[in-house]
Amino acid sequence: MDIDGLLLRNSETLHAHSRATEASRRAEGFLMGLCVVVAYSWALVVSVALYVQ
Repeated sequence: MDIDGLLLRNSETLHAHSRATEASRRAEGFLMGLCVVVAYSWALVVSVALYVQ
């Protein structure tokens, strides 16, 4: 195999890895935001339930 083929395959691998890293970072941010929304909603429900009693 020649050096050009190796360099091309290496750059394609790096590009695919950076795309995967970006997608996982975006998914991680979405999940973190979802957890924050669930926590605030749960706190609101509990506080309203305690206030009604």
